[in-house]
Amino acid sequence: MDHGLKKDHLEPAYNIFNFQGVYLNIMQTIYLLFFIPVLVACYPASSQEEKRAVQDSLRGDSSLVELDPYAIDSLTYELMADSLRSYSELLQLANTKRQSWQTKLAATTNPSSIDTLLKEAGKDLEGVLVQGLFPFWYGTPWDFNGISNVPGEGQIACGYFVSTTLKHVGFSLNRYKVAQQSSKRACEIFARGEKVLKISPEDVEALKRKLENLEPGLYCVGLDYHVGFLLKRKDRYFFIHSSYFGVDGVVIEPVETSMAFYSQTYYLSPITTNKVLVRDWVEGREISWNL
Repeated sequence: MDHGLKKDHLEPAYNIFNFQGVYLNIMQTIYLLFFIPVLVACYPASSQEEKRAVQDSLRGDSSLVELDPYAIDSLTYELMADSLRSYSELLQLANTKRQSWQTKLAATTNPSSIDTLLKEAGKDLEGVLVQGLFPFWYGTPWDFNGISNVPGEGQIACGYFVSTTLKHVGFSLNRYKVAQQSSKRACEIFARGEKVLKISPEDVEALKRKLENLEPGLYCVGLDYHVGFLLKRKDRYFFIHSSYFGVDGVVIEPVETSMAFYSQTYYLSPITTNKVLVRDWVEGREISWNL
């Protein structure tokens, strides 16, 4: 299986935000009448035991694929997959980085120095996820009841993709309980007491304008009936999620071309720039799902 940024995982059939007027109204009607029963599948319940195995081999390469007009420039936006390590090695790397930051924080009492350390730790966390763990999951099929704990095997629902990857990178959380929450509640869990940003834009371009002042980084993004990660890199926004629509399975795609990114309301909470959450990761503090 190819875990690079391959074309099949990046290029939907068309960009729904390129159409105006009547077509958008028709799409919204279809969305409300047909897809809502399907979209609630992103939060399946499960009583199965959590698997512990993780993959030990990298599948495929990390070659660049140029798309028009929304090409993903993996070099410019630092999206190239880490092709030198296996998944288990990346998990060990994440743990090593986390423990290193834990040692540095324990030796620091100056508030300004602590803020600087947490900012750098957040960058490490983002790098391990975006260039390390996520590429292994690209292409893993979406399913209503998908709860896979192993990238590339079985199926995974959108909520489980979010909770599982965060658990694997070192967050102390119950991946089942977090995955079964609504998209808004999921963002509230990771907000760690901070206010969740709620946006109801006219279209994706209006959304991007409202996000211009956000720090670059990785965010939990909740849609009407879907959840995933929003990555802001420089002037671009990427949706990383287990897709049920257009492209089936885990994918990274520009928000402009993502058929699954349409929503009347968006909820956002920072993952890698939230200092409280990053400290939770560094110190191994439990992330409670029961707010």
